[in-house]
Amino acid sequence: MGTLLARDLMYLAERNRAIERLAVEERGRILRYLSALRVPPTNREDLLQTGLVLLLQKWDSVEDPFSWLLGALRNLHRTQIRDQGRRERLFQTPAPTTLGLHSSSVPATSTADLRIDLTRWLFALSRPQRILVVGLVLFGDPLGEVARRAGVKPASAQTLKSRSLKRLRRLASFADLVPKK
Repeated sequence: MGTLLARDLMYLAERNRAIERLAVEERGRILRYLSALRVPPTNREDLLQTGLVLLLQKWDSVEDPFSWLLGALRNLHRTQIRDQGRRERLFQTPAPTTLGLHSSSVPATSTADLRIDLTRWLFALSRPQRILVVGLVLFGDPLGEVARRAGVKPASAQTLKSRSLKRLRRLASFADLVPKK
């Protein structure tokens, strides 16, 4: 058993040295690749570190570490861009008509007020309802994907979305009767 432990430790040490060698020897090529992907200079090092950690985790199944790392960096960067776009859309105020709310029923007097009201109304919904409304209506994600995230069957997702929007409309119509905190 002691031999197995020593062999494992030697393997881990060799793996770590190989990854360190790759990071040092190919650093210039990797950074040029990230530059070609138009990764902002301030994000390159963080992206590289994340890619190296992923390489460390997947080391046993990787045949060509350098190529694998470049592919992982490309995918990480694409994920960052996609997530950044989603975050920006999340903080943009949707038009009240997107949710079926008519301007006369929306008590907000400014964009900030509408954002606060909308957030409060969304959190009045159950978690599955909130996931469906945000995913389908605000982000336009596919029904099957959003239903899976919400933990509901795709067949019932559309019905739940309709009920959720109906509840949001009801909340919005009574919002002017409830004093703001």
